[in-house]
Amino acid sequence: MAENAKLKNAKKEVVGRYQQAEKEVKKLQRELTTLEDQSKEIRKATDLAMLDFPHTDEGREYLEGYWESHLLDY
Repeated sequence: MAENAKLKNAKKEVVGRYQQAEKEVKKLQRELTTLEDQSKEIRKATDLAMLDFPHTDEGREYLEGYWESHLLDY
């Protein structure tokens, strides 16, 4: 009887850990999706900005500085 109780408690603990891990995976998947979306937006904006800028070192340096300062907010 005592072994059955131990097994039931162990099963509950394992199930609880598994459910918690599933929640964490879902949370991380949402965060990844958000980061992927932000990355796409940044790439689009950079491409558009490069169309407006001459392809010079000065233009690239400006954009690199802009995006670095923008990304520090995240």
